[in-house]
Order: sequence, then C-alpha cells, then structure tokens
Amino acid sequence: MKIAPLTLAALARQINSQTNSQANPTKPDVTLFIATLYSGGAERVLLNLATSYIARGLNVDLVVAKYYGALRDQVPEGCRLITLGASRVMLCLPAYLKYLRLVKPPRVISSVENTNIIACLAKLFFTHRYRLVTRVDNALLDSRPFWQQGGRLPWVALIFATFRLSDFVISISGGLKDQIIKYAGVRSNKVVRIYNPIISPNFMAKMGAEIALPEGLDAKQPWLVAVGRLHPQKDYPTLLRALARLKPKHAVPLVILGEGDLKPALTALAADLGIAEQVFFMGYQPNPLAYMHRARGFVLSSAWEGFGNVLVEALATGTPVISTNCPFGPAELLANGEFGTLVPVGDDAALAAAIEQLLQQPKPAMSQALKTHLKQFEIETIADKYLEILELKALVKD
Repeated sequence: MKIAPLTLAALARQINSQTNSQANPTKPDVTLFIATLYSGGAERVLLNLATSYIARGLNVDLVVAKYYGALRDQVPEGCRLITLGASRVMLCLPAYLKYLRLVKPPRVISSVENTNIIACLAKLFFTHRYRLVTRVDNALLDSRPFWQQGGRLPWVALIFATFRLSDFVISISGGLKDQIIKYAGVRSNKVVRIYNPIISPNFMAKMGAEIALPEGLDAKQPWLVAVGRLHPQKDYPTLLRALARLKPKHAVPLVILGEGDLKPALTALAADLGIAEQVFFMGYQPNPLAYMHRARGFVLSSAWEGFGNVLVEALATGTPVISTNCPFGPAELLANGEFGTLVPVGDDAALAAAIEQLLQQPKPAMSQALKTHLKQFEIETIADKYLEILELKALVKD
C-alpha cells in the first residue's frame, strides 16, 4: 500500500490539531532523511531500517527532499512520510529547517552526499540539540589520481566543510572509512563502519517469486544478470565489450535491471558491438532477487562503489558472482575472492575470461562458510548497530 506523503503545511496542521486537542503529538523516535525514493541502494537501506524500527514499536519519520522514485510504494505502513517539495535537493535547506522546527526530532539519520550536506548545514542554524548520524554510501573519490577528478573536488570540499558537524559518520565498508577520515576531515573516533542491512526475513520468499523474462531469452540456456542504475559508475560499456569478446564462442544473454539516462547510449553500443540480440534492458524491477536466483551468474562491472548491496543479494541467492575489484566494497564483501571472482576495473578481457570460466562450471551449492559470512548482512543485525549509535535500545519493544 502506498503511503500518502505529508507536505510541511499538512504536517503543521496535524501538529496544531493534536496540540489543540491536548493529544500527545506523534514525535518521531528517529527521522530518516534522504533525497528521493529512487530505486537505489541507499534508499533501500533506509526503508529496511524504517521497517525494522516500526516493527519494534518506534515512531519513524521519513523525510524526502523530492517525492519521486520507484520505491514510493515500498514505504512501510506506520511510517510518517514527509516531502519537502524541493525543486532541487541542494535547495531544500529552508524547508528542512522548517521540518526541524516543527517536529524537533531527537535523532536524525541522513543518507547520500547531497542530503548529508544539508543535514550537516542545518546543525549550524538550528539550536535544538539532537543526534545526527550521516551515512556515506559511495566512494568520495574513485581510483584515478586525485588531479584527474576535478569534477568531484568541489563536492569533496563541501563534504570536508560539513561532515564534521555530524555526531557520527557511518561508513559502509572499511576502505570507505579510511577515505572519509582522509578526505572528509572527520575524526576517526566519529567514523563507524556498519555494513548495509540487506537480508530480510522475507528474502527466501522474494527469491522464489515468479519472474517474467524478456521475449527472445531462452530460460533453459544459461544467462547472466547485472543490477544497477544506467550510470557511468556502473561501467556497463566494459561489460558489453566483455560479452562481445565472448560472442564467437559463447553468445551468453545478459539481463540488465536498472533505469537511467544512459540507456540510449548503451543500446547503441550493444548494436555497434554486434550483441544487441543478447542484451536485454528490463528497467527497474521491484524484485531483482528472483532474477538473480535464476541466473547462471551475476556480474558487477562498477568503476567505484561504497559497498555493493547487489553483491550481497546475489551471494545470498546462491548465484556465482563476478565483480570488478573497485573501491570500495567488493573485495571486502567477497573476502578477497573467496566468495566470488574479482577482476580489474575497466578490463573487458579479464571480465570476459572470468565469465567464460563461470559458464564452464556447474552452479555450486552454497557453502557453510558463505552462509556464515552472510549473517553479518541481516537486517536485524545491522538495525541493532544503528540503535546503539542512536542510543535507542532502551525504547525498543521486545
């Protein structure tokens, strides 16, 4: 069921009505603040946390700068959803400050760079004391030399100027933690590594759900799946070139689940490489787990990551994984190659060789070592870690 969002005006009326009727206004135990409800990993993480905390009896506000995105129908029941109605996320500071004045939340978790910057700036202008925890979801800089990343440097400067205002900064991988300390100027005792909450109680049910494969894909033949937005970060051109290298021997189909502005360019590249008939762009799918489970292999070709939610999801479905060894996350999540194959970033020849090797082997059963490894990514395990940072454990109902 889709939750109807409240505007700030409607929120003010709700609070005034409760106050005038001498009822206790619903004050959130924790506010989750994010840019949009786009179908990304950061958005899913906050929705997973919201679901867990509501189930434990906590009051949760979910504040979005702009109310749009494919995850709008996945806001959990019992969550108060507020939209700031911003035209651009970086212009939502006045509206966000109004929310803070209306509600005075005791704790805020923000996620994604632009909303993190807004959340930190708000600490300068708002006198009410509250605990702010910012989540960093992606590498601040990629693997290229510092001087080649001019477009990122203004963002890093903003991050350096603002993130230190957080009470704690959550890093979602060890490598990213080192980068936050180095480039964001945050003291090491304020940076905490907490993995993303990925594996939910209904994971098995979602994994076994029916799927609709695209016309032209023979489900009896092995096929690969990739999941992620069509964005330069995911480096799909390298994956397409790897498939083209394999075509004379293996015309393996590839299903890509994700949306983004690069679809026309990627479609044209597939045609130029002569592999258009074996690449299927399926857009956003609400349940990628069912596709992962049925695929012969999962491939992540990213140039950089902060964590790599989809790697954990693919591993947990029992599907073999190939990933670039990009900063940061894949090597850590795959235990330096123990639970999947790592290849260099941008190396289509190495990626093609890894895919060929995967296709030559039967799909293995999940090992006990992998099952143990995956327990650290269960939603309740991670939700507990956030409760400790937020000093919320005393409020949770057993």
